[in-house]
Amino acid sequence: MKTRIITVALMAFGVTLFAQKKEIKKAEKALEKESYSEAMTFLNQAEPMLADADEEYKARFYAAKGQAIFKDGSISLDKIQEAVSAYDKALEIEEGMEQATNGKLNAANTVLALATEDYKAQRFSEGAKKYYMTYKLSPVDTSFLYNAAILSVSGNDLESALKYYKELESMNYDGSEVEYTAINKETGEVETFQKDERDLAVRSGQYIKPEDKKSESKKPEIIKNIALIYNDLGKSEEAIAAVEKAMEQNPNDVALMQVEANVYYEMGNMERYKEIMEKVVEQDPNNSALYYNLGISSSKLGDSEAAIGYFKKAAEIDPKNTDAKINIAAEILKEEKPLVEQMNALGTSNADFKKYDELKERRKQIYLSAVPYLESVIEQKPENVEATRVLMNIYYQLDNEAKAKEMKAKLQSFEGN
Repeated sequence: MKTRIITVALMAFGVTLFAQKKEIKKAEKALEKESYSEAMTFLNQAEPMLADADEEYKARFYAAKGQAIFKDGSISLDKIQEAVSAYDKALEIEEGMEQATNGKLNAANTVLALATEDYKAQRFSEGAKKYYMTYKLSPVDTSFLYNAAILSVSGNDLESALKYYKELESMNYDGSEVEYTAINKETGEVETFQKDERDLAVRSGQYIKPEDKKSESKKPEIIKNIALIYNDLGKSEEAIAAVEKAMEQNPNDVALMQVEANVYYEMGNMERYKEIMEKVVEQDPNNSALYYNLGISSSKLGDSEAAIGYFKKAAEIDPKNTDAKINIAAEILKEEKPLVEQMNALGTSNADFKKYDELKERRKQIYLSAVPYLESVIEQKPENVEATRVLMNIYYQLDNEAKAKEMKAKLQSFEGN
């Protein structure tokens, strides 16, 4: 009796396995015909019997399921993640399975395309999530994680941005790349290529002076952003700790010193910002941008004299630094307001008239001091609207009608364009 029962059970088991394999094969054929709903129907029929299947058919089942889910219905992140989970199960059973590997690659490419669409449409938070998913699907390419962090900041999703940046920091992400350049003999312009393309262009004789240029590391930027996000979240202590941790490993790193200074700047601590920036300048005394930044912080601290000194140094190092020249003029013109207030407060006595003339002359000298810097800006950047408008007003105050009308005509031409 026992033997007969066992025989019947074994026969039933064999029928079950046969039916299961049959359904999986039907699903695979349906997929070949791109009948994804039909394939899913067959897979649903096979799934209750899956526990008894051999490893080969389990792997085939999950690979087919991933393909059916991925193609069946609307492309949503949940759908894609469900498909990827099925592919992962197939790969757990059969490492390197081509169908599952290709399926995950297609999923990664699809999510990447969706992320790019979100970025172009300025749907930054949505794009960040998709870039992060792309990274999880293709962890070798950490640039997707970096993109996710940047877009999270743009989308004001600071918690996610912090998570992504800290993940980049923990993996010691550098992000620097090699640019392959050469000079076009005909135009004299430096052009960037893929390495093989650049080498071919040079061999053709149309390009010369090939160079391999490594871009700057993104580590300081990542640390800076971690610190600034902490600060934006109201966590000033964590912000400073993030920078100090990095400084312990690189105490003389100028880029990190600037990051620390930026954190204090964002916190509104101009004194500490200026103190650190002065140390940075000591290590890089020919950097126009550093002096310019010191000028900005000094201006915010109300130290106009120091600000003008720093802006002048910035312009001296880089005569093309028109922003520094505009700020020199702006600092000089700050002296006008208190003079005008004094002039308006005067009475009608002879002493008041005399005082008025003195103050008027001082105001004239302020204007004359600012004019050369603004004229230099316009000489270098004729389209600068701000400098043109300020100069026009100054010329009117100086009764220089010809120059004032010239500036007015320039402004009207800008508006016409």
